[in-house]
Amino acid sequence: MRSKFSITCWSVLLFFVPFFGLSQSVDQPALDVLSLNQAPQLPKNILSSRSIVLISVPKDSPAGEWKKWAAEMQASLSQFGVDAVAYLSIDQLAENTVAQKELNSDIFSKRGISNLITLSVLDKEGTALMTVGPYNRKWTFFEEKSAFWMRQVSDIGSIWSELETVFKTGAFPRTNLLVLDSPEYFDLTISFTSRTERFTKLMETQKVAVPMFVALQDDPNRILRLKSDILTGKEDRGVAATTSQNAQLSEIIAQYPFEAELVNLNEKSEDQWLRSGYGFILHHATGTESDLRSKLKYKSLDKSSNKTLTKYYLKQLRTSNLYLGREWDAGNTPTTALTNFVERVRTEFKSDN
Repeated sequence: MRSKFSITCWSVLLFFVPFFGLSQSVDQPALDVLSLNQAPQLPKNILSSRSIVLISVPKDSPAGEWKKWAAEMQASLSQFGVDAVAYLSIDQLAENTVAQKELNSDIFSKRGISNLITLSVLDKEGTALMTVGPYNRKWTFFEEKSAFWMRQVSDIGSIWSELETVFKTGAFPRTNLLVLDSPEYFDLTISFTSRTERFTKLMETQKVAVPMFVALQDDPNRILRLKSDILTGKEDRGVAATTSQNAQLSEIIAQYPFEAELVNLNEKSEDQWLRSGYGFILHHATGTESDLRSKLKYKSLDKSSNKTLTKYYLKQLRTSNLYLGREWDAGNTPTTALTNFVERVRTEFKSDN
């Protein structure tokens, strides 16, 4: 990760700031993915209101990499007077829409947050896309075609240099005087009433809603557009790609011994899916083994893998209980994890009969 420019070093770069502005325009392909308009300047209230920060890093980044970037951002933003009151991982949000909606309705929409700051780290060298614009106080975080100030750089230090100069002009009134030096992280949790390391006989009679892949252009979760791997093309969320993914998903789910159906989970709330005749939703979580075991309340291990794993589980809609199965069946890929989960269901129900 690129090291942070100190305030004392930035002053020698002031005469070159106009050139940074010219060299930091965002690539058109990225603009097409974001579906945002470029604003000529930062929000006028950026130093007199609260902001929320969302960060995405490449999938193959070390565990906790996004927090290193958060610490660097907070160190610089706090010096300027930007009151960033919460930091979240875009990549975690992409895996847990339920938690994303709960955070917005229960916390962020009530904390007087006005602006959204995002950082998408595009490669291991530190190439990054930063945006700043209005927070819409909804779970989607921003409105399509909103005007956001944007910079795409090979070294984030150039952004700090530019911002230092901009804020010195006095064009942005500052009333944020008490700003924390360290970031406040919001690690997403998995909410549930209880969890059981087995399955339930109710699975034999209650239908499972299986979230299907949705093309980016049709997905209301706009924050996905700022995922690093989507911006760089490593993760394809186009129509053709998602059609192929859903075909593979259907093949695996066809082996599930009871009734299950692919659905667009965004179309209804959990209560609405329940009223539509579904008893469960199939969910998954992704992270290191220790992270997953912690979130799902498994017993911790003396030694665990640092590899990224995926674990599937069922959430009962009426009770919010989680059913995990008797065996730890996480896989190195979502496909492997789902195959393991379906096979585990078949095996456990066969052994119980």
